[in-house]
Amino acid sequence: MTMPTSRDQQQHQQQKHEASVEVVRLWQLPDDFFALSTERQWSAMAAITSKAEPHPRGRRRTPCSISFGDDALAVSFFLITLGTPLGIAALIVLSIVLSSYRMLVATIIVSIILALHPMPTRDWRRTRLSLALIRYFSMEVLVDRSNPLLDGFATSAVDDAAAATSFVSFSACSSASTTKGIDLPLVCLACPHGVFNYGAMIWCAMSRWFVGWEQNSAAASVVKYVPGLRYMDQLIWAEDAGRSSIQRVSRKRCTVDNNGGDDDDDDDDDAVTGETRRYGGMLGIVPDGILGAFRCRGGVDELAIGPRRGLMRLCIEEGATVLAAWFFGTTDM
Repeated sequence: MTMPTSRDQQQHQQQKHEASVEVVRLWQLPDDFFALSTERQWSAMAAITSKAEPHPRGRRRTPCSISFGDDALAVSFFLITLGTPLGIAALIVLSIVLSSYRMLVATIIVSIILALHPMPTRDWRRTRLSLALIRYFSMEVLVDRSNPLLDGFATSAVDDAAAATSFVSFSACSSASTTKGIDLPLVCLACPHGVFNYGAMIWCAMSRWFVGWEQNSAAASVVKYVPGLRYMDQLIWAEDAGRSSIQRVSRKRCTVDNNGGDDDDDDDDDAVTGETRRYGGMLGIVPDGILGAFRCRGGVDELAIGPRRGLMRLCIEEGATVLAAWFFGTTDM
């Protein structure tokens, strides 16, 4: 009788691990996904979830098909959010080169208006823009079901778990350091930063269907005042990346109904009939920060953490569950 070698055992473990991995092909979501009832939304999520198949090493995935409308919407979003600050900077430089005082003053006035004008009262997570971004990047999520934390991931089970953590009153926001049910607070690490992690932005729009909660995102507070770039807040719900802000979000537990009714200052209107959205206690952060943007190289997947340990120390202090995810392709953009 032949005894299994260490290599045989490793291959067996790898095969067992691969068998437990599923893929959620978000780009296959129907056009009316956000308008469906909660029950039909979960049916749609189940329909796009299947066993993950090994992909040939070195071969790029074939992008999904995307309509002209979705393509135009996604590109317009990129041009507005990233093109506006670059355009303003270019106009300022041009006005100085041309010694045009009027152009400089006009550019500054427009910049101030774009930086301070009131934002839309409704967030953009439940809009066609989210689906357009998902399809533009052919977004897929790999889920390892052998991980106990991910057993009910992206299934209707997260609704039951999320409900167990809610407070008795759904009409008001509360603060607490402990909950029952799923482990909150939850800190999601979006790796790597790259020049810009659009996958993490898409995750913000879809987190409710993966873990049952809406995610806030840690970012530099200046983002909310940069012309063009500030519109991203409609998707990521940015909170200052400082210690006190992270603690506040970690300890907060709120619920908002489909009419956006709560006692908090956040405006969370929702077009989904009968859906109760839960937020607070879940925070997303890019751990390598701006260093990752300068260190990224196309085709090289690396996380530029350096000697910083403050975030992990804070997670330990708050008793947070840490969920790390890697967004493949981020460094290629």
